[in-house]
Amino acid sequence: MFKVTQPASAQLKAVLMQQEKKDLFIRIYIKGLGWGGPQFGLALEESVQEERDSTKEVDEVPFVFEKRAAHYLNGKILDFTPQGFTIKDEMPGMGGCSGCTGCSD
Repeated sequence: MFKVTQPASAQLKAVLMQQEKKDLFIRIYIKGLGWGGPQFGLALEESVQEERDSTKEVDEVPFVFEKRAAHYLNGKILDFTPQGFTIKDEMPGMGGCSGCTGCSD
């Protein structure tokens, strides 16, 4: 599945602590699909739809994502940098055009 770095975990815990509501999840969703693979987004989520969603807790941070999108999260790392949150491949160079021959010439 996906991993979460310590800086991302700490920042997400801080965001969750600032909220007035408890029992919130961090939703990972697909914003779009392109040649380089999916682009992800993060949002606060109050509820889980059991028939549609999966949940996972990583370092005491509760995540929710659509079951049908779970395979896109395999081998991903959620990180927090000075530019904000990023979701990147665990093995750089494995995504994007590195596996396609349509981009040559």
